[in-house]
Amino acid sequence: MSQKRHKIEHPQQNYRRQTLIWLLLLLLILLPLCTVATYTWFAISRTPKVSDMEMTINSGVGLQIAWSADAPEEEWLQHLSFTDAIPQDTLLTPVTWSDEQGAFYTTIYGYDGRTLALDRRLSDDVDANTPDGCYVKFTLYGRTDEHMDISLAPAYTDETGSALGGTYLMGRPIWNPETISHYDGGYGSQSAVRVGLRVTKFDPVSGDREDSTFIVYEPNADIHVDGSTGFIDTPSVDGTDHLVSEDRLIRQSGSEWYERNPVVRDDPRWIVGAFQGDTFLFDLTPDRMVQIDVYIWMESLDADCVNAVTQGAQLFANLQFLAESHDQSGLHPIE
Repeated sequence: MSQKRHKIEHPQQNYRRQTLIWLLLLLLILLPLCTVATYTWFAISRTPKVSDMEMTINSGVGLQIAWSADAPEEEWLQHLSFTDAIPQDTLLTPVTWSDEQGAFYTTIYGYDGRTLALDRRLSDDVDANTPDGCYVKFTLYGRTDEHMDISLAPAYTDETGSALGGTYLMGRPIWNPETISHYDGGYGSQSAVRVGLRVTKFDPVSGDREDSTFIVYEPNADIHVDGSTGFIDTPSVDGTDHLVSEDRLIRQSGSEWYERNPVVRDDPRWIVGAFQGDTFLFDLTPDRMVQIDVYIWMESLDADCVNAVTQGAQLFANLQFLAESHDQSGLHPIE
């Protein structure tokens, strides 16, 4: 008759097995967190640099602009280049604007790349215009000789699609000699970029300042990284449907370029986007000056702020102010 042999397990072996099981469970718990950290690094590291971005600021007849309020007469112009005021190694990383707090915040991402929570309140002194991110800020000043209404000028092109002007932001078409065609140097990042304008009017003699107004310009609001189209609201961390109230939100349909047929190097066909509604910014009188703080950032709550955007993305933009006489008729009431 055979006898069954019972294997007696040493207590140390049992302890090792239990330890291994606990380690496996711990690994399963930590794996999603590792994925979050990896994805966040991947998403944040693949963002545009200011050195790859070109932006000009233009004003219409009736409004003069300068880099400082006390600039000499020869420096009050109608054309400025923002690269004159911004360090070229500045990095744009995803942040979000809180209108309620009047500040930008960095965000914490989930495993799918979407924002889970706010991380840190940012300040212009520490976090703007730095190699580590997070956003761009520069300041310009405006003055006028008569009562003017100032708006963003609509984008325009000529009938051939060659000339380009007005207000827009696009991914730069980059020529590829191997394919004999252009590719989108913005890699879709242009759909997640925002431009904020903090407008503050003041008396240049007394220095008295009026309350500031923060306006958000959203270019390419209806084109998306996945190729879809349509306007999508960008919610705010404040719990509202938009980053700012709709009367301070200026949205523009997508501005893009297309290849000509046959393809022409350095001359694609420009298609500019139209503003959705009024683009009024402020009115200005001769006894007042205006300080305009311009912010450029990657909006982390935008549906297109995903890891499809790429470090070294090349953007170019134009910010053009339209100055119109407050009294369009040219007649003045008799009092």
